[in-house]
Amino acid sequence: MLVRSTARAGELRASADRLGVTPAISDGLLDPARARAALAQADVVVSTLPKGAADDLTGVRPGAVVLDVVYAPWPTAFAAAAEAAGARVVSGLEMLLHQAVAQVELMTGRTPPVAAMRDALDAAVAART
Repeated sequence: MLVRSTARAGELRASADRLGVTPAISDGLLDPARARAALAQADVVVSTLPKGAADDLTGVRPGAVVLDVVYAPWPTAFAAAAEAAGARVVSGLEMLLHQAVAQVELMTGRTPPVAAMRDALDAAVAART
């Protein structure tokens, strides 16, 4: 995992441990050469950087899965470059939708209407653009 600060990655490492995943954590995010090298080896890339902050990151390998949590504007430069390189790219809207689904389940104990929630989300995004 490429992070800004390995000192702040303790919770990330603990979560990975609970999932049985052993990540390689590096603080090379701000070094373009190290970032490209890490991206070229990654199977999964989760970018939680704010809008525009990942625009210059390149080097995602074909076949990797990329989740870019930014959802407006979409696609981000990072997501477009990753898709052009052959990665499977998932928009932050998917994460937003499934967070809402989980919240409704937790609050109500019921299975929410995912299709209706997706339609409402798409309509809200369309209204903003």
